[in-house]
Amino acid sequence: MSAAEILLKRARNAEEVDLYLRSNMFLSIWQAKIRSLQDCSNEAEVMLRSLCSQAKAKKYWDLYVKAMIALGHSLVERDEYDEAATHFQAALKAADQTERADLDIEAKTGHALCLLKLGQQKNAGYLIIKAMTRAQQGGLGLLRANAMVAYADILVSRDQEEEAVRILQHASKEAQSCGYMITCAQIQKRLKQLHVLPDKPSNERIRTDRLGTDRENP
Repeated sequence: MSAAEILLKRARNAEEVDLYLRSNMFLSIWQAKIRSLQDCSNEAEVMLRSLCSQAKAKKYWDLYVKAMIALGHSLVERDEYDEAATHFQAALKAADQTERADLDIEAKTGHALCLLKLGQQKNAGYLIIKAMTRAQQGGLGLLRANAMVAYADILVSRDQEEEAVRILQHASKEAQSCGYMITCAQIQKRLKQLHVLPDKPSNERIRTDRLGTDRENP
């Protein structure tokens, strides 16, 4: 995390003046994500709420969606699913203006997880299937794997554990084939929780996982 902070500082120092505002907001979203992972959720929430307002005022819809999704996940960490769902829903609506599949998929996945926690299994399942389908069509391997993990959670809530295991195993292979070993390890942990011995991942094509998307565009 400290290394990530250093990289963010260097990136800020290297920005050109005419690109500074958008780029600084983009980097600030990542800084807030790091704060959240460091158990500084209150600080992260304040940063993200401010960034949401700034991005909306400037009509930077892609950054607005990113900030809203990050805020939604921050609220999920505190089990505030009602408010988190509201933010994911707003992100999903704004994602239509960006025409970016990755943002739409992220928003759908986050919203589906909130709906599941709120007892709306049918709506959650419908939304996550749409997310998986779009990720497959766009060749977005990491996002598809993340959506499949969310779908597995929905299946477990329906007492369909065998199907959930099948989906998780498929997601693990998807993540491994793309080189996303952190995601692969997280999926294997889920399989162990379901008392399934996961396959040992290979070390080929190791690629650093990102918090949410296969690519990032400031």
